[in-house]
Amino acid sequence: MSEHYTAKHIDDLWVPGKSLDEHFPAATPEQISNELSRIHDSVTTTGDILGSIRVPSVYEEVKAVASIDLCEIVRYTARTLASFAGRLDFDRNVYLAGLWEDERFSDIRHIDMTIQPIVQVAMNHGHVPPVDGIELIADHMKQWRKEGVYCVANTSTASGCELATMRFMQEYLPDCFDGIIFPRNPDGFGKTTKADALSRVIEILNTNGHTPDFALHVDDTVHHIISMLEQEPHPDMHLFVPAYPDNIAVSGLAKNVLRSPTPVASFVAMDDYIKSK
Repeated sequence: MSEHYTAKHIDDLWVPGKSLDEHFPAATPEQISNELSRIHDSVTTTGDILGSIRVPSVYEEVKAVASIDLCEIVRYTARTLASFAGRLDFDRNVYLAGLWEDERFSDIRHIDMTIQPIVQVAMNHGHVPPVDGIELIADHMKQWRKEGVYCVANTSTASGCELATMRFMQEYLPDCFDGIIFPRNPDGFGKTTKADALSRVIEILNTNGHTPDFALHVDDTVHHIISMLEQEPHPDMHLFVPAYPDNIAVSGLAKNVLRSPTPVASFVAMDDYIKSK
């Protein structure tokens, strides 16, 4: 046996279906606010939805809000997950589709406790790469913020990945975000939607004297787009979707949904819309 082998008991090994939450606990609101305070002076938590955002000055003009999903939008999480299963040519956004066949995947709990630990390890060790064109995305977002667009990350990333996500944002998208909010709900069965999260951000802005003229959201997942259409966090809402095989029909949902070939193309489309306003 190798001298580097340190697992003394079978329970020391991770196997599919076994939680690693003990090793990757969810961040607290205080931890997220402390992390955001490293780059912004005035921050506030987002109440019962986990997150923290910058409080803009009363003298600052907030013309719009841009809500940005992260996985498959600015980083290749599903592709990374699939690579752990030996799938090196994976280009979809459905996590389960990237894994091996396993009869236990009929149990949603087993699915979650297979996907979440792999994602926790990958994100917390910096193994999830940015999407192609991340530099152009960063350039657009920095310019938006200069023009009065308040940018917030709106992500359903796995529990235990919050601080790793914020570190990713600082590495690849510095000076691009005013905050981050974690509604969870990756499968669409949760009680809190990304529309709820965006509504909370807009509510906080309103409370501090800012009424955005319009709102944008970019996402790869159909059920998140549907929640934005059904709940309408803002009366002037515009939705952008990078193309993946599993969202092929999303443009037919409404006139204010635009599907573009790639993540970076979605940001270009958002930039064109912002300029048009």
